[in-house]
Amino acid sequence: MGIRKKTGFFFLFLLAWSGFILPACENKNPPVVPGTPLVNTPVPCAGVLGNNAAVTTNPGPPDLVFVLAVPVTNTTLLSLSVYTTGSSPVTYEAGIYSDNAGVPLNLLEETGPQTLSAPATQWNSASLIHPLNLSGGVTYWLAFQATGYKYGASGTGAAFGYQPISSFGTLPGAFSGTVQSSPIFAFSIYGTICP
Repeated sequence: MGIRKKTGFFFLFLLAWSGFILPACENKNPPVVPGTPLVNTPVPCAGVLGNNAAVTTNPGPPDLVFVLAVPVTNTTLLSLSVYTTGSSPVTYEAGIYSDNAGVPLNLLEETGPQTLSAPATQWNSASLIHPLNLSGGVTYWLAFQATGYKYGASGTGAAFGYQPISSFGTLPGAFSGTVQSSPIFAFSIYGTICP
């Protein structure tokens, strides 16, 4: 008889505990729905390869211009930006070339032609047709042509190349111009790299 009383008391104790104590211990967080993907916040790519200062000293000729650039570490080139100048519409295109002993060699990737409404004195960015992986410490040449741009004063910048070109469209697959190391000038072109 004593065992039944003890067992009954223990059962009533369990009911009371589960009904009144457990609710106070419940997890108040909303349930996780199975299959819900975790969303990672992307880190913006803001690395710069080249010259991101606007130079506005001399009117630029309608040549394809090549500017030497060397990434510090392995990286991915996503887009190219060019500073254009003009009170009327401007067309430009940009690309990147490999290097052969200090001379541009072959086209690696390009943006394709871009046309800007007037006035067109501003920075303009265009994505590459395909992002391009670059190796740290390796020399590349950023290239562009535009119907309206300016370049810096003599003695600024670094060695550069130029090549006469008569139309817009696909950039030349290979360099056939001239590299100049004196005098030198600065050109407003840079690439956005990530990371």
